Amino acid sequence: MLSSSFAQTDLPMEPSAQISSVICIPTFRRPELLRQTLRSLVALSETPRYGCVVVDNDVIERAGARVVAKMTFGSMPVMCAVEPSQGNCQAINTCFRLALSRFPRAEYILMIDDDEWASERWLFWMITAAELSGADIVGGPVFPVFSDPSKQHLAHHPVFRPAYDCTGEVPTIYGTGNCLIRRSVFEKMGDSPLDEAFTFLGGGDTDFFLRCARAGLRFFWEQRAEIFEHVSPERTTTRWVLARSLRIGAINYCVDRKKGGLYRYRTFVTMKSVAVLAKSIIEFVPALIRSRSVIIASHGAFVALGRLLAEVGLVPQQYKSRKVPTGQ
Repeated sequence: MLSSSFAQTDLPMEPSAQISSVICIPTFRRPELLRQTLRSLVALSETPRYGCVVVDNDVIERAGARVVAKMTFGSMPVMCAVEPSQGNCQAINTCFRLALSRFPRAEYILMIDDDEWASERWLFWMITAAELSGADIVGGPVFPVFSDPSKQHLAHHPVFRPAYDCTGEVPTIYGTGNCLIRRSVFEKMGDSPLDEAFTFLGGGDTDFFLRCARAGLRFFWEQRAEIFEHVSPERTTTRWVLARSLRIGAINYCVDRKKGGLYRYRTFVTMKSVAVLAKSIIEFVPALIRSRSVIIASHGAFVALGRLLAEVGLVPQQYKSRKVPTGQ
Protein backbone atom coordinates (compact mmCIF):
# COMPACT_ATOMS: atom_id res chain seq x y z
CA MET A 1 0.00 0.00 0.00
CA LEU A 2 1.33 3.45 -0.89
CA SER A 3 2.24 5.74 1.97
CA SER A 4 -0.14 8.66 2.38
CA SER A 5 2.72 11.12 2.95
CA PHE A 6 3.89 13.04 -0.10
CA ALA A 7 6.62 15.61 -0.49
CA GLN A 8 5.92 18.05 -3.29
CA THR A 9 8.33 20.65 -4.59
CA ASP A 10 7.48 23.44 -7.04
CA LEU A 11 4.35 21.56 -8.09
CA PRO A 12 1.84 23.94 -9.73
CA MET A 13 -1.84 23.63 -8.86
CA GLU A 14 -2.68 22.21 -12.29
CA PRO A 15 0.55 20.78 -13.72
CA SER A 16 -0.93 18.17 -16.03
CA ALA A 17 -2.08 20.54 -18.78
CA GLN A 18 1.45 21.38 -19.88
CA ILE A 19 3.39 18.23 -18.98
CA SER A 20 4.03 15.91 -21.93
CA SER A 21 6.68 13.70 -20.29
CA VAL A 22 7.26 12.39 -16.78
CA ILE A 23 10.60 11.04 -15.56
CA CYS A 24 10.43 8.36 -12.84
CA ILE A 25 13.17 7.74 -10.26
CA PRO A 26 12.85 4.89 -7.75
CA THR A 27 15.39 5.41 -4.96
CA PHE A 28 16.78 3.58 -1.95
CA ARG A 29 19.37 5.06 0.42
CA ARG A 30 21.42 6.94 -2.18
CA PRO A 31 20.76 10.56 -1.24
CA GLU A 32 23.91 12.11 -2.71
CA LEU A 33 23.60 10.17 -5.97
CA LEU A 34 19.90 11.01 -6.16
CA ARG A 35 20.77 14.70 -5.80
CA GLN A 36 23.13 14.34 -8.78
CA THR A 37 20.39 12.60 -10.78
CA LEU A 38 17.88 15.37 -10.07
CA ARG A 39 20.36 18.10 -10.91
CA SER A 40 20.97 16.51 -14.29
CA LEU A 41 17.22 16.53 -14.97
CA VAL A 42 16.92 20.20 -14.07
CA ALA A 43 19.70 20.90 -16.61
CA LEU A 44 17.97 19.14 -19.52
CA SER A 45 17.69 21.29 -22.63
CA GLU A 46 15.55 21.65 -25.76
CA THR A 47 12.56 19.71 -24.46
CA PRO A 48 8.84 20.34 -23.89
CA ARG A 49 7.75 20.82 -20.28
CA TYR A 50 8.36 17.71 -18.20
CA GLY A 51 7.71 16.53 -14.67
CA CYS A 52 9.36 14.10 -12.29
CA VAL A 53 8.16 11.46 -9.83
CA VAL A 54 10.51 10.17 -7.12
CA VAL A 55 9.53 7.11 -5.08
CA ASP A 56 11.57 6.46 -1.95
CA ASN A 57 11.53 2.74 -1.11
CA ASP A 58 12.87 3.25 2.41
CA VAL A 59 10.05 3.81 4.87
CA ILE A 60 12.52 4.12 7.79
CA GLU A 61 15.18 6.67 6.79
CA ARG A 62 13.40 8.37 3.85
CA ALA A 63 16.67 9.93 2.76
CA GLY A 64 15.45 10.33 -0.81
CA ALA A 65 12.30 12.14 0.28
CA ARG A 66 14.41 14.53 2.36
CA VAL A 67 16.62 15.30 -0.65
CA VAL A 68 13.56 16.19 -2.72
CA ALA A 69 12.11 18.36 0.04
CA LYS A 70 15.31 20.42 0.31
CA MET A 71 15.99 20.96 -3.42
CA THR A 72 14.54 23.52 -5.79
CA PHE A 73 13.70 22.54 -9.36
CA GLY A 74 12.74 25.69 -11.23
CA SER A 75 9.95 24.96 -13.70
CA MET A 76 10.15 21.16 -13.31
CA PRO A 77 7.29 19.91 -11.08
CA VAL A 78 8.55 17.16 -8.78
CA MET A 79 6.48 14.79 -6.68
CA CYS A 80 7.92 12.43 -4.10
CA ALA A 81 6.17 9.56 -2.35
CA VAL A 82 7.28 6.80 0.01
CA GLU A 83 6.55 3.20 -0.99
CA PRO A 84 6.71 1.11 2.20
CA SER A 85 6.57 -2.31 0.50
CA GLN A 86 10.11 -3.52 0.02
CA GLY A 87 11.37 -4.23 -3.48
CA ASN A 88 12.49 -2.55 -6.67
CA CYS A 89 9.49 -3.88 -8.61
CA GLN A 90 7.11 -2.32 -6.09
CA ALA A 91 8.95 1.01 -6.21
CA ILE A 92 9.01 1.12 -10.02
CA ASN A 93 5.34 0.15 -10.28
CA THR A 94 4.47 2.93 -7.83
CA CYS A 95 6.48 5.39 -9.93
CA PHE A 96 4.52 4.41 -13.02
CA ARG A 97 1.12 4.59 -11.28
CA LEU A 98 1.82 8.04 -9.87
CA ALA A 99 3.15 9.36 -13.17
CA LEU A 100 0.07 8.13 -15.01
CA SER A 101 -2.46 9.35 -12.45
CA ARG A 102 -0.93 12.69 -11.45
CA PHE A 103 0.01 13.69 -15.00
CA PRO A 104 -2.94 12.33 -17.02
CA ARG A 105 -2.00 14.18 -20.21
CA ALA A 106 1.61 13.02 -20.31
CA GLU A 107 2.24 10.86 -23.38
CA TYR A 108 5.67 9.60 -22.39
CA ILE A 109 6.79 7.96 -19.12
CA LEU A 110 10.56 7.67 -18.74
CA MET A 111 12.84 6.21 -16.11
CA ILE A 112 16.33 6.82 -14.79
CA ASP A 113 17.97 5.11 -11.80
CA ASP A 114 19.08 6.95 -8.68
CA ASP A 115 22.77 6.24 -9.33
CA GLU A 116 22.66 7.70 -12.84
CA TRP A 117 22.69 11.14 -14.43
CA ALA A 118 21.38 12.25 -17.80
CA SER A 119 23.25 14.00 -20.58
CA GLU A 120 21.96 17.47 -21.38
CA ARG A 121 19.97 16.40 -24.44
CA TRP A 122 18.88 12.98 -23.18
CA LEU A 123 15.17 13.75 -23.02
CA PHE A 124 15.25 15.55 -26.36
CA TRP A 125 16.73 12.51 -28.11
CA MET A 126 14.36 10.06 -26.38
CA ILE A 127 11.24 12.02 -27.36
CA THR A 128 12.55 12.64 -30.88
CA ALA A 129 13.23 8.92 -31.33
CA ALA A 130 9.74 8.03 -30.11
CA GLU A 131 8.05 10.55 -32.40
CA LEU A 132 10.07 9.76 -35.53
CA SER A 133 10.09 5.97 -35.13
CA GLY A 134 6.56 5.55 -33.79
CA ALA A 135 7.96 2.92 -31.41
CA ASP A 136 6.10 2.01 -28.24
CA ILE A 137 9.26 1.78 -26.14
CA VAL A 138 12.62 3.51 -26.59
CA GLY A 139 15.87 2.56 -24.89
CA GLY A 140 19.26 4.21 -24.75
CA PRO A 141 22.76 3.47 -23.50
CA VAL A 142 23.90 3.63 -19.89
CA PHE A 143 27.66 4.18 -19.76
CA PRO A 144 29.54 3.21 -16.58
CA VAL A 145 31.69 5.79 -14.82
CA PHE A 146 34.07 3.99 -12.46
CA SER A 147 35.12 5.56 -9.18
CA ASP A 148 38.38 3.65 -9.55
CA PRO A 149 39.92 4.61 -12.94
CA SER A 150 41.98 1.41 -12.97
CA LYS A 151 38.73 -0.54 -13.52
CA GLN A 152 37.92 1.18 -16.81
CA HIS A 153 38.59 -2.05 -18.73
CA LEU A 154 35.40 -3.45 -17.18
CA ALA A 155 33.40 -1.10 -19.40
CA HIS A 156 33.71 -3.83 -22.04
CA HIS A 157 32.23 -6.47 -19.73
CA PRO A 158 28.64 -7.47 -20.69
CA VAL A 159 27.53 -6.61 -17.15
CA PHE A 160 28.36 -2.95 -17.81
CA ARG A 161 28.23 -2.68 -21.61
CA PRO A 162 25.01 -1.34 -23.20
CA ALA A 163 22.92 -3.92 -25.05
CA TYR A 164 23.27 -2.10 -28.43
CA ASP A 165 25.67 0.41 -29.94
CA CYS A 166 23.77 2.03 -32.82
CA THR A 167 20.45 3.77 -33.38
CA GLY A 168 17.60 1.77 -34.89
CA GLU A 169 14.81 -0.72 -34.30
CA VAL A 170 15.64 -3.51 -31.86
CA PRO A 171 13.76 -6.66 -30.81
CA THR A 172 13.56 -5.57 -27.14
CA ILE A 173 15.43 -3.77 -24.38
CA TYR A 174 16.35 -5.27 -21.04
CA GLY A 175 16.36 -2.61 -18.33
CA THR A 176 14.46 0.42 -17.10
CA GLY A 177 17.62 2.41 -16.31
CA ASN A 178 17.22 4.38 -19.53
CA CYS A 179 13.84 3.97 -21.17
CA LEU A 180 10.80 5.76 -22.54
CA ILE A 181 7.38 4.08 -22.51
CA ARG A 182 4.28 5.44 -24.23
CA ARG A 183 1.14 5.81 -22.12
CA SER A 184 -0.62 3.39 -24.51
CA VAL A 185 1.74 0.61 -23.35
CA PHE A 186 0.34 0.84 -19.82
CA GLU A 187 -3.18 0.82 -21.20
CA LYS A 188 -2.33 -2.51 -22.80
CA MET A 189 -0.03 -4.05 -20.18
CA GLY A 190 -1.48 -2.53 -16.98
CA ASP A 191 -0.25 0.28 -14.73
CA SER A 192 1.75 -2.13 -12.49
CA PRO A 193 3.66 -3.93 -15.23
CA LEU A 194 6.58 -5.37 -13.28
CA ASP A 195 5.90 -8.84 -11.88
CA GLU A 196 6.61 -8.67 -8.16
CA ALA A 197 7.76 -12.31 -8.22
CA PHE A 198 11.07 -10.78 -9.36
CA THR A 199 11.27 -8.43 -6.38
CA PHE A 200 14.30 -9.96 -4.64
CA LEU A 201 16.01 -11.51 -7.67
CA GLY A 202 15.73 -8.50 -9.98
CA GLY A 203 14.88 -8.76 -13.66
CA GLY A 204 11.27 -7.63 -13.41
CA ASP A 205 12.05 -5.05 -16.08
CA THR A 206 13.55 -7.67 -18.41
CA ASP A 207 10.47 -9.85 -17.96
CA PHE A 208 8.18 -6.88 -18.64
CA PHE A 209 9.92 -5.86 -21.85
CA LEU A 210 9.97 -9.41 -23.17
CA ARG A 211 6.23 -9.65 -22.51
CA CYS A 212 5.80 -6.40 -24.41
CA ALA A 213 7.72 -7.86 -27.34
CA ARG A 214 5.52 -10.96 -27.33
CA ALA A 215 2.48 -8.66 -27.30
CA GLY A 216 3.67 -7.11 -30.56
CA LEU A 217 4.93 -3.77 -29.20
CA ARG A 218 7.73 -2.07 -31.09
CA PHE A 219 11.14 -1.13 -29.66
CA PHE A 220 13.69 1.46 -30.78
CA TRP A 221 17.21 2.25 -29.59
CA GLU A 222 18.56 5.81 -29.57
CA GLN A 223 22.32 5.80 -29.13
CA ARG A 224 22.48 9.58 -28.65
CA ALA A 225 20.22 9.47 -25.57
CA GLU A 226 23.10 8.98 -23.17
CA ILE A 227 22.89 8.28 -19.47
CA PHE A 228 25.87 7.74 -17.18
CA GLU A 229 26.03 5.45 -14.16
CA HIS A 230 28.15 5.79 -11.04
CA VAL A 231 30.00 2.50 -10.37
CA SER A 232 31.37 2.24 -6.84
CA PRO A 233 34.55 0.25 -6.06
CA GLU A 234 32.66 -2.62 -4.44
CA ARG A 235 30.83 -3.22 -7.74
CA THR A 236 34.10 -3.75 -9.61
CA THR A 237 35.43 -6.64 -7.53
CA THR A 238 35.75 -10.01 -9.24
CA ARG A 239 33.30 -11.50 -6.75
CA TRP A 240 30.63 -8.88 -7.45
CA VAL A 241 30.97 -9.07 -11.24
CA LEU A 242 30.80 -12.87 -11.30
CA ALA A 243 27.83 -12.82 -8.93
CA ARG A 244 26.07 -10.41 -11.31
CA SER A 245 26.74 -12.81 -14.20
CA LEU A 246 25.22 -15.63 -12.15
CA ARG A 247 22.19 -13.46 -11.40
CA ILE A 248 21.71 -12.63 -15.08
CA GLY A 249 21.61 -16.35 -15.78
CA ALA A 250 19.08 -16.93 -13.01
CA ILE A 251 16.90 -14.09 -14.32
CA ASN A 252 17.04 -15.47 -17.86
CA TYR A 253 16.04 -18.91 -16.60
CA CYS A 254 13.15 -17.56 -14.49
CA VAL A 255 11.86 -15.50 -17.43
CA ASP A 256 12.03 -18.57 -19.71
CA ARG A 257 10.46 -20.80 -17.08
CA LYS A 258 7.58 -18.37 -16.60
CA LYS A 259 6.43 -18.81 -20.20
CA GLY A 260 4.90 -22.23 -19.63
CA GLY A 261 4.32 -24.91 -17.04
CA LEU A 262 4.00 -28.00 -19.22
CA TYR A 263 6.55 -30.74 -18.68
CA ARG A 264 7.51 -30.58 -22.35
CA TYR A 265 8.26 -26.88 -22.09
CA ARG A 266 10.24 -27.36 -18.88
CA THR A 267 12.36 -29.91 -20.71
CA PHE A 268 12.98 -27.36 -23.46
CA VAL A 269 14.12 -24.77 -20.90
CA THR A 270 16.52 -27.31 -19.38
CA MET A 271 17.93 -28.14 -22.79
CA LYS A 272 18.36 -24.43 -23.47
CA SER A 273 20.39 -24.08 -20.25
CA VAL A 274 22.67 -26.91 -21.30
CA ALA A 275 23.04 -25.38 -24.76
CA VAL A 276 23.98 -22.01 -23.23
CA LEU A 277 26.65 -23.75 -21.14
CA ALA A 278 28.04 -25.61 -24.18
CA LYS A 279 28.14 -22.40 -26.20
CA SER A 280 29.95 -20.55 -23.42
CA ILE A 281 32.63 -23.24 -23.27
CA ILE A 282 33.17 -23.11 -27.02
CA GLU A 283 33.35 -19.31 -27.02
CA PHE A 284 35.62 -18.95 -23.98
CA VAL A 285 38.98 -19.06 -25.76
CA PRO A 286 37.99 -16.69 -28.62
CA ALA A 287 36.50 -14.30 -26.03
CA LEU A 288 39.69 -14.48 -23.97
CA ILE A 289 41.80 -13.67 -27.02
CA ARG A 290 39.59 -10.70 -27.92
CA SER A 291 39.24 -9.24 -24.44
CA ARG A 292 42.49 -10.41 -22.80
CA SER A 293 40.42 -10.68 -19.64
CA VAL A 294 39.41 -13.90 -17.91
CA ILE A 295 36.56 -12.19 -16.07
CA ILE A 296 35.08 -10.91 -19.35
CA ALA A 297 35.62 -14.18 -21.20
CA SER A 298 34.00 -16.21 -18.40
CA HIS A 299 30.79 -14.17 -18.36
CA GLY A 300 28.92 -16.62 -20.61
CA ALA A 301 29.93 -19.59 -18.48
CA PHE A 302 28.71 -17.93 -15.29
CA VAL A 303 25.43 -16.94 -16.96
CA ALA A 304 24.97 -20.60 -17.92
CA LEU A 305 25.86 -21.70 -14.38
CA GLY A 306 23.33 -19.22 -13.00
CA ARG A 307 20.64 -20.79 -15.20
CA LEU A 308 21.52 -24.30 -13.99
CA LEU A 309 21.60 -23.27 -10.33
CA ALA A 310 18.20 -21.61 -10.69
CA GLU A 311 16.89 -24.81 -12.20
CA VAL A 312 17.56 -26.64 -8.94
CA GLY A 313 16.12 -23.83 -6.85
CA LEU A 314 19.30 -21.91 -6.00
CA VAL A 315 18.12 -18.44 -7.00
CA PRO A 316 20.06 -15.40 -5.69
CA GLN A 317 18.05 -12.93 -3.64
CA GLN A 318 20.17 -9.80 -4.06
CA TYR A 319 17.55 -7.30 -2.94
CA LYS A 320 16.43 -9.29 0.09
CA SER A 321 19.46 -8.07 2.03
CA ARG A 322 17.80 -4.67 2.48
CA LYS A 323 16.75 -4.44 6.12
CA VAL A 324 13.45 -2.70 5.63
CA PRO A 325 10.02 -3.85 6.88
CA THR A 326 7.62 -4.95 4.16
CA GLY A 327 4.86 -2.66 5.29
CA GLN A 328 3.78 -0.11 7.81
